[in-house]
Parts: sequence; structure tokens; C-alpha cells
Amino acid sequence: DEQGREMHKSLGNYVDPDQVLKHEHGSRDVFRWFVLRNTVWEDLRFSWRGIAEVYSDLNILWNVYYFATLYMSIDRFDPEAWPLHRLKGKLRPEDRWILSRFTRLLREYTRSFEEYQVHRAARMLRDFVVEDLSHWYVRLIRPRVWVEEAEESKLAAYATLYYVLFNLLPLMTPILPFTAEKVYQSAFRAEGLPLSVNLLQWPKPDPELEDPALEEQMEAVREVVERALALRMRKGIKVRQPLPALIVLTNQPALVEALSRLAHVVKEQANLKEVVVRPLQDIREYAKVRLQPVYSKLGPTYKERTQLVVKALEAVTSFEELEKLEREGFLEVAADGEVFKVEKDMVAPVIEWREGFIGERLRESFLVLDTRISEKELAEGLARDVL
Repeated sequence: DEQGREMHKSLGNYVDPDQVLKHEHGSRDVFRWFVLRNTVWEDLRFSWRGIAEVYSDLNILWNVYYFATLYMSIDRFDPEAWPLHRLKGKLRPEDRWILSRFTRLLREYTRSFEEYQVHRAARMLRDFVVEDLSHWYVRLIRPRVWVEEAEESKLAAYATLYYVLFNLLPLMTPILPFTAEKVYQSAFRAEGLPLSVNLLQWPKPDPELEDPALEEQMEAVREVVERALALRMRKGIKVRQPLPALIVLTNQPALVEALSRLAHVVKEQANLKEVVVRPLQDIREYAKVRLQPVYSKLGPTYKERTQLVVKALEAVTSFEELEKLEREGFLEVAADGEVFKVEKDMVAPVIEWREGFIGERLRESFLVLDTRISEKELAEGLARDVL
């Protein structure tokens, strides 16, 4: 069971398989996915909480297929008339990203089965469907599918989604056979296609769809979006309220390139008017540093001279001095003609942001949110609240 005990009726922790199937969060595929995520060299610890989590993942998978079939049927999208190769020139970076992610999944997923690492395949399927497909790609393309006209950008999103979801079906069959069959029969099977999802050919990776650099860039941008949304929460600003800008202060070429290619993703997901990339040294325009003394470390070292050190620390306000402290592990400060060596653990760096800005560190970079809302942006936010 969940505590690692063997399951016996005498202990009162025995669960009949029929209980799982009849449970509100149970089904054959839920139980199957729950079991297959476990490694063969570990004891399977059964828990109703674990069953509920898998049920939630399966529900997300079902909702992705429902979303796709609903909008494709409303717009009468014909995958034979608009195959992916016909729209390759119209694909946006987010389309190319999910195609690359699916191609990598297909390659690694197939290898996992060939190596009998079924638990790894079961976990890969969950991560791709929940994190990449549902929580990110579908979120990115929603505004495109809401457009009433059958424009090429919308068709490209549909073609991409169809390609991924149709080729995902054979991958699902070893782990989620009942769900895969239901989805296939309800949404994909047409004249000329096999009678069952189990008769579909196992897809082969298309090297032309792979773009590892884009995958890395999207991963970086996703983190920027998550941090920007977290800054909004800290400031108590709703996502519906547009903000003037996100300033990214960095000297990292990879992050600069990622933001150059995918700035539209950050703007749309964090509801910003613009994304500005500036050199790291410009941080001084938005904040200053204060080194807060840690008396439990300073006191035993400097004793009666502790207050002199504290006074010297008040003069430290530059990021250059903070970088030196972090790089070398100590900082020399002066007061009343004396020089004191302050170790890294003797102070707690505090960043104080200028009024109208809030930010945080992202490894070797900083993200700064401009929260100075103009009347126009305020009106736009109120309009979105009403709608």
C-alpha cells in the first residue's frame, strides 16, 4: 500500500481490482497507466491518490482530443485537403516546436519499448501530453483557432495538431488501448483507414521536423513566461491586465536569441505590450543592492566592531560589488579608516526595485516587470474583465 506494507485483508488494506474499476476515478486504462509507470525493480505502492492523479492525466488527454475535434469539425477542417507538408511554409515557431518535440518523443518512446523500459515510455507519454501538448501548445494556439476566417495560420495549427494527435494514437495503444480505440473510432477513422487503431502503422520519426535548437529556446521562453506570471502574482496584478513591458537583462547569447525568435510567445502569454532585452549591466537603472547583515555570523567574528562593519555595508549598493561577493566569496569594506573582510555567509543580499518595477533573478540574468499602467492599458484591462 502507500505506506509500503503488503496488502492483506487482515490488515484492512486489501483492494479488490473490481473496486478500482468501479471507483469514480478508476477505469481499465487508468489502472493500466498507473501500474506501467512503476519500475519492475520497485514494489508497486497502490494509493487512491495515485489513481486520481492518473485519472486527471487521462482526462487532460481526452480534453486535448476533444478540443481538436470540436474546432476542426466547426471549421470543417479536411486533413486530406490540408496535409502538413502543404502548409510547412506557414508554420509558426510554436508549430515547429511541437512537431520537433513529438518527433523526439517518438524516437525515445520507441527505444524505451525496444529496451523493455516500459515505465519510462509511460512517463514520457504523460509528460508530452500534459506538459507539452495541453499546458503549452494548445494554450498557445487557442487565439488562432478562435479566428472565424479560415486563414492559413489557423489551418497550419489544425494540420500540426492533426499530425501529432493522429500519430500519437498508435503510441497510446500499448498503454491506453481502450482510450486509443475510442478516440480513433470517434474522431479519426474514415473511409480507407483500418478498422481498428491497433492496425495502424507505427509512425517513423521524420528528421526534417526535428529542431533541437528551437526546443531549447522554447524551454527558456517557457521559464521566462512562468517567472513573469509569478511576478504578476506577487504584485497582485491579474493576467487580464496588460502591462507595458518585460525587461530581460542578460548577457547570455542563447537567451537573447530565444527571445528574439519567440518574443511573441512571451507577450501573448504574459499579456505584455513589449519584451525588451538589455545588457545585464543596465540592472542599476531598475534596482539597487542592500547587504543585510547576518548578526549570528558577523558578531562572533567582529565582536565590538560589528556596528562599524554594519555601517560600512550601508555604502554597498552596486551590483558589481554583489557580483564580486558571489564570485570571490568575500568583499572588503571600509569604515572609519578600517578595512573589514566580509564573508559571503555574513550578509544576505536584498534587491530593492525602483517604484513601478518588480523583478527577480533568472540564473545569470534578471527579469524586470514594468508595472506602470497607463490609462489606456487600465481601460483595456477593465474591458477584458467585463467581457
